[in-house]
Amino acid sequence: MHGTNFHLNGFDNTKDDPSLEGPMEKASGEMNDLFQVYPLVEEIAPGVSLFGDGHLFVFNPDRPPFWIPVTLKELPEMTLSYYTIFKSKEMGQILLDELKKEISELTEEELNAPASQGDEKHFVLNANGQRQGLQIMRFNPEYWDRSLPPSAIQFMTLWDPQMKQAEMDEYIKNNGHPHYGQQIINALKMETLARLIIRKK
Repeated sequence: MHGTNFHLNGFDNTKDDPSLEGPMEKASGEMNDLFQVYPLVEEIAPGVSLFGDGHLFVFNPDRPPFWIPVTLKELPEMTLSYYTIFKSKEMGQILLDELKKEISELTEEELNAPASQGDEKHFVLNANGQRQGLQIMRFNPEYWDRSLPPSAIQFMTLWDPQMKQAEMDEYIKNNGHPHYGQQIINALKMETLARLIIRKK
């Protein structure tokens, strides 16, 4: 993905109470399903979109959106659930109380808005409903065509270094060989990439 997904600890069978495995895995799984999305740079072709930092996505444009927004209301609920379970090893009671205080300060308008990462006032929740910062998303289960076999590729990500010719020349000068990743991207016919995953029935 974008390399901006959440990385929160789950159940540790060497340390944690076995009776908490289910709740811990559920709470950490919900949080780690979230990720921050770079802005859309260009829709290159149907089913091929370039997002910030060179993230190239190939998808089936005839399916529902492959990711969906997370509202700010969802994030406090998941965060509070996670840190309530993990408070003994992830954060102290003081920070847990601070999280509850931050949640109580959010307006109804903010809570119903799409969540974005970062907030100057709320350092524990660290999210806002004012569209400031990268938007927080999760994958949409409805995107996947479950009539296809499990081996079917339905989504691809590639990295486009977005190097200009002058940068490529400088790279060769400094490294003695071309930037192979950029060479691969340059050789691809972008308008045909989506054909690799769209199957006619």
